[in-house]
Amino acid sequence: MKKITLALAFSLLLIGCASASESAKTPITDASSEEKNEGMSEDSILLYMELITGKYLTVDMYEKDSTRQLEVITKALLDVDSAVSEIEEEYPDDQAAKELLKLADAVEVALNKLLIGEHATKGSYSEKTGEIIGDISRTYLDGELPPSVRIHTGVENANN
Repeated sequence: MKKITLALAFSLLLIGCASASESAKTPITDASSEEKNEGMSEDSILLYMELITGKYLTVDMYEKDSTRQLEVITKALLDVDSAVSEIEEEYPDDQAAKELLKLADAVEVALNKLLIGEHATKGSYSEKTGEIIGDISRTYLDGELPPSVRIHTGVENANN
């Protein structure tokens, strides 16, 4: 029953995020010079947090070291790499971007540990990642959390 509920929640997340990520992705990759000077928008911060953490949060839905879990870990690493590349290119001097890069680094380390089968450290890496997400959310988003974080943790706002 728990797997069915989790699968349903994940499906709803994918449906909800698919349309949001398509419409929100265009402004990030097509940012003008003027936008680069203004800094990262709240929507961009939220989108990058979702891109960096979304698949990482779903890794536990699959059997440890299964082919499917390894595929998800690999896709998550690609998402992190994509986000890092975009952030470094579009927002080289932005403070929020630096915080997102710190988050990406923490998630990448955690994913690489899982990729080599080191599952015992997932809890500590998840805690560190959660702290960074909370800090970014409180500092730049008035506590708003990415959809995947809200669904997987049940926490609606980082200020609570």
